[in-house]
Amino acid sequence: MYPMDYKGITRELNIVHYADMKNMLKQPPFTYGTPVNVLLVSDRLPDFAKQVQECLQHSTDVTAHLVNDSKSALRLIYEIPFDFLIIVGTMLDESDYNFVRDFHYFNEYSISIVYGLMEEFVIFGLDEFGVLGVSNILLCRMGDLLNSMRQYYDNETERMHKDVSPDASREYLRLKVLAKYAAFNRNQKRNLRKGK
Repeated sequence: MYPMDYKGITRELNIVHYADMKNMLKQPPFTYGTPVNVLLVSDRLPDFAKQVQECLQHSTDVTAHLVNDSKSALRLIYEIPFDFLIIVGTMLDESDYNFVRDFHYFNEYSISIVYGLMEEFVIFGLDEFGVLGVSNILLCRMGDLLNSMRQYYDNETERMHKDVSPDASREYLRLKVLAKYAAFNRNQKRNLRKGK
């Protein structure tokens, strides 16, 4: 779909980010002070995404899960309350972004970021999928990405407390959505059995 040479780009990414990631691992952890789950998805740059995962887990107090396609991402979305979705390197096909809508349905005040190649974002608008942040993978270092994540997280937490209540938690809201989703599925099955 894209004319880019991803093998060449992977090599370039490794050169650009190697020293930066090595430096990040020496820094004190970048803490949120509360359990934070990150879902990393990459079907183009799995090796580089693995490096991003390792750097996140060493440089912050987050738990980072890595999958290689949107179907695996969907399975995890139903099981784990995520605060961040980071798509590394953009998806192979535009339709693969549809899972982002489900991600935001189950994790309303979560943040989705594309950590990819800026040239590709001209091809289609990612805002329609609910993507909040776009970072150019060749220009944005891990430190910059972590700072952006923290800023987005604080903004969304503030919005959640304003919209819901000062003591609302993402997990509580997620459980409410899961309960609603389970009730919807039960009704669907009941209607199928009745032949409606």
